[in-house]
Amino acid sequence: MAFRHRLWLSFFVISALLVLVVATLAGLRLGLYRDAGAGGGLGLTPQEQRWLALHGDNIRVSAEPYSPPLSIVKQGRITGMVGDYYDLIEKRLGVRFKRVPAPSFAAMLAMARHRQVDVVGLVGMNAERARYLNFSQPILEYPVVIVVERSNRRDLRLEDMGGMRIAVSRGYGVWDYLRRNYPQLDYVPVRDDGEGLRLVAFRQADAALTDLGIASYTISHQQLGNLRIAGQTDFRYVMAFGLRNDQPELNAILLKAIASISPRERHAIYRRWVALEYSPYFLKRGTLVGLAAFGLLTLAGLAAVALWNKSLSRRVAARTAELNAYRELLEQRVQERTAELSAANVELARALVEVKTLSGFIPICSCCRKLRDDAGYWKQIEEYLAGHSAAILTHSICPECLHRFYPEYAEDEPEKT
Repeated sequence: MAFRHRLWLSFFVISALLVLVVATLAGLRLGLYRDAGAGGGLGLTPQEQRWLALHGDNIRVSAEPYSPPLSIVKQGRITGMVGDYYDLIEKRLGVRFKRVPAPSFAAMLAMARHRQVDVVGLVGMNAERARYLNFSQPILEYPVVIVVERSNRRDLRLEDMGGMRIAVSRGYGVWDYLRRNYPQLDYVPVRDDGEGLRLVAFRQADAALTDLGIASYTISHQQLGNLRIAGQTDFRYVMAFGLRNDQPELNAILLKAIASISPRERHAIYRRWVALEYSPYFLKRGTLVGLAAFGLLTLAGLAAVALWNKSLSRRVAARTAELNAYRELLEQRVQERTAELSAANVELARALVEVKTLSGFIPICSCCRKLRDDAGYWKQIEEYLAGHSAAILTHSICPECLHRFYPEYAEDEPEKT
């Protein structure tokens, strides 16, 4: 009874710990555990705290309308990696941003240049944009890759693409890089990377240049399975948030909030939108229930297999014992039969020898010389020998009888016996 009580107590303790761990992980992912107060724990100065209290809910943010997995804007809502970062920064500061949609990437930069938005993300860092933006620490780094239709099986470099029509997003950092370093190539300017990939998918362009994240996301989410990555360029996007550079308090506050995002949180956002095979929804109730059910079914299956194996082993052992006993019985009977046959062979050999050598006492008549057989009959010597041996008898006459009965044929005196 005491053992059963200890077992139940251990079960409840382990269950409580599991619930606590799951709740803690869920809270961390949802950003529920943070310091109270606007910007609490970020090391904001009193002046920055006052500025945040006055203007925090009026901070305007924007993102490229369609640049998955970085940003996707629908009905004024920003999703993608940029959307996750905005949500996390809001929780850090305890404010609510105003999301301002932009019709295109170029329009978003124009809005930032004319101070119509305060934050844009994510953008590549270059000297031209630095005239009106300050940049946060780098958030993401992507190589620019070459995407072609799957029937094109060549591995490509920019040097090999002469004569090909190459779709490139105008106004992106890679556009300036290509025009400066590879002016001889034939470029097809497009509005964004998604449009360039669709041109290649429908064979209206031979290749598209885009960053690796957008390529992998667009190919998998827009059913563009006829595309593949054929190569990589030397150009890399170093992406960061762009902050208007005429408000020092805003810059200081946002830079501190972005710097407070841990590497683990950054990695979780990246995995959610880029490494799609690592789904971030493992804490959902349905997923946990499914995993628990799968685990129980697996354990039940293993237990059933173990019991079946044990039962099968017992049956095999019993059957093996029966076969061994039957084999031993057969061996014993074979030995007995072999001994019987050996004895019979010995007796037969002895009988044959006796028959051939006519051993033993044989009664013979003193007058007529007949022999008596085993059945008591008196027989002539030749008849007896024919029945008791393999000898073939022929009739002849000895010299004594020849002189006695046929003297006319005898020549000499018979030998005395």
